[in-house]
Amino acid sequence: MNAIETNQYTDSWREIGKSIKEVPRAILMLSAHWITEGKTEINTTEKPEMIYDMYGFPPELYRLTYDCPGSRLIAEEIIDTLSPDYSILENEAHGIDHGAWSTLIHAFPEASIPVIQLSLDYSKSPEWHFEF
Repeated sequence: MNAIETNQYTDSWREIGKSIKEVPRAILMLSAHWITEGKTEINTTEKPEMIYDMYGFPPELYRLTYDCPGSRLIAEEIIDTLSPDYSILENEAHGIDHGAWSTLIHAFPEASIPVIQLSLDYSKSPEWHFEF
């Protein structure tokens, strides 16, 4: 519901977006809504689709759009940077889930910054993810 409401969380996300003076080259999002088992994946599509991975909410939530670009180039840079220590698989099909777009719609409403999403490996510990 935060995607369509105004509250302390959405106000905070807006302030975070405004506080960043230099436009980021890209945003790397990790979301508890993209879980993989025994692997870590990264979306590499240039035009990620929105994933409406929630049910039973008001219709206006499903009408929201966040038409951000992706970036295969930046995703590959992330893979290259992390690959000496971690194995990351490319996923051309995965879009941006509501764990990502519901916050970004407030922080960066213009949706002009490439968004790359990384999965969480359910088989790994919280400590592993922190180190990652």
